[in-house]
Amino acid sequence: KPVSSLKFDPSIKHACVAAILRLNPKYTAHTPTSLEEPEHELQPFDILYIRRALKKGDPWSGQIAFPGGRHENNETLLQTAERETMEEIGLDISEEGGKYLCMGYSHCMDIQRAQHR
Repeated sequence: KPVSSLKFDPSIKHACVAAILRLNPKYTAHTPTSLEEPEHELQPFDILYIRRALKKGDPWSGQIAFPGGRHENNETLLQTAERETMEEIGLDISEEGGKYLCMGYSHCMDIQRAQHR
């Protein structure tokens, strides 16, 4: 099912994030591993995360996350992820940018904001 065909319930606020992976250019299948310092071991993929801004009253303030944010107007999920990634970190992941490829999407998970007491 193409991303553009997803239907949105206007009574629900939707959001989208971009999980950005890249092949680690320094990794090879023969890269030696270090038993003494496994946290410095090279991995085949790098994952891009951001640290969320510190904002009073935001339950996710300062947390590590994927770039993303609220769905606006008649955007597709892909367009939301592209726009939010550009706004947050200045990285053009659009097809027109030519360096990134959308490998898939999921719209099966709904997360509700926890109520603070």
